[in-house]
Amino acid sequence: IASALVNTPYSISYLDAGFGHDNNLEEISLKNRAGRFLTSKEADISAAGAQAAATIGQPGSIPSQPTSSWANVTLNDRDGQTTWPITAFSYFYVEKDLRRFNQTGEVLKA
Repeated sequence: IASALVNTPYSISYLDAGFGHDNNLEEISLKNRAGRFLTSKEADISAAGAQAAATIGQPGSIPSQPTSSWANVTLNDRDGQTTWPITAFSYFYVEKDLRRFNQTGEVLKA
């Protein structure tokens, strides 16, 4: 998508900010919940996650137990002066019981 935007005059599209920055593309400002217009370079992309972490257990925030449902968790349009209104995070799933592999060792190391 980034190369199509670079090579197509007057084109408009949505793509991850990192790809746009890497290709020196212009970007629009988006209005966040606080009413401020920011580009992704001006915004604090991690602010949405920090705000969600500060409200653990509240509706729409990170659950208080990691095994609880994350189905309603959203980082979009969070409070904060510098929060970027379109923010996402990646999930990964790990089986709770891996004994069927008959091996020992670390399952996950951050």
